[in-house]
Amino acid sequence: LQKSFYVLFLRGIATISSLGLNVLITRTFGSTGAGIYFASLSYQRLIILFTTGGYLPYTARLVAESLDKKKKEINAFLGSVIRLILGTGIVILSFVLAGSFLFRNLSFFEIPIHGLILFIVITAISWSILRLIANAFKGARSPFRSMLLEQNFFPIILILVLIFSYFITNKIFSFSFLLLAYAIIMIGLVIIAIFLWNAEHPKIKIPFNLKGLSSKDELWNPSIKKFFQLNMVVVLQNNLPYYAIPLIGTVQEVGHFGVAYRLIMIVNMIILSLSSIFNPIFVGEFKRSDFSSLKRLLKQTQWISILTYLPFFFVFLFWGNWLVSIFGKDFTESIPLLKILAVAQLVNASTGLSGHLLNMIKLEKLSLISWVAAFVFSLIFIPVLGLKWGIIGITIGFSCGTVIRNLLMYGLVKKRLKNA
Repeated sequence: LQKSFYVLFLRGIATISSLGLNVLITRTFGSTGAGIYFASLSYQRLIILFTTGGYLPYTARLVAESLDKKKKEINAFLGSVIRLILGTGIVILSFVLAGSFLFRNLSFFEIPIHGLILFIVITAISWSILRLIANAFKGARSPFRSMLLEQNFFPIILILVLIFSYFITNKIFSFSFLLLAYAIIMIGLVIIAIFLWNAEHPKIKIPFNLKGLSSKDELWNPSIKKFFQLNMVVVLQNNLPYYAIPLIGTVQEVGHFGVAYRLIMIVNMIILSLSSIFNPIFVGEFKRSDFSSLKRLLKQTQWISILTYLPFFFVFLFWGNWLVSIFGKDFTESIPLLKILAVAQLVNASTGLSGHLLNMIKLEKLSLISWVAAFVFSLIFIPVLGLKWGIIGITIGFSCGTVIRNLLMYGLVKKRLKNA
């Protein structure tokens, strides 16, 4: 529990810095700029899906299971996955840039379409490698390093750079400077992450020369296919409103939803930070077939999650107006969206780390079923409700999908543990 609170404390710092970064962006560029920024990040996450496949959760599990036994295999695996990420990213970049030639006259905030695409793909590749190493740290039971790399460093550094640029130039930063600073910081963090891993695990160094690496047995492990399918549905489900709103509404409404969703996801990430602590423990207890311990751990994550979220829930419900006003006067339409999402997140918190537990005890197929059910529901009801009630309807359809997913995962993991 002590480790859990330390992790939550670190995540609290990341929450404040992420919130500060979002406020800085929304107040500088308004709902239109925020809409473009949030939409860009949604496509960034889509590319991360294809560059990482199902390797991120599998990396945490592999390292947790084999850190003391298969050092050479882990070394080859990490190096080979980085090579795959780079190769896939370059292929995606080539195809997307070629396609963007058809829209070469299109620009956003004076940034040509190919410049925006370059930003999205380069940062997606960087995030993919950074998250791979962060997951390796999770598996090695180093949750603090994982947390710092994946969640803390980036927003803090970017805020400092943006503020520093203001004092140097005496001008508010431009949208192009924001994207450039974002990309450079991400590349720098990847290099730092590799050095940190190599310093802590000298026998499992990630080589900078990736030529000739091989880890075929692990690279084509059957679990990776399931994790990829799961990640694909997760990314599509979580970003469905960003893809649907421009078809039904406006870019500004993307910004309105983005502010509400960012507030909810910041709190959700606090809860998911517990996975840095509990995932390796889940793996260990499962290897010992100690299912009573797994039941106890699941209940523990439920209590921690709900107690962590409840204060935020009441803030969202009763002081949402004030909270949204921090982002600027353009975002009053975010208030009802925030309240709808907050209710769905309450269900999410009450089910603890059910999905993570399914993944760590090799039942990722059940997790996939839950996400597919939520995605199918959202795919049907987001356009139906969106056409009837606009952005409110889209948010309701999306939130109902979230509730269905979490209740399904909780029910399935409870049933599995009861029958074990």
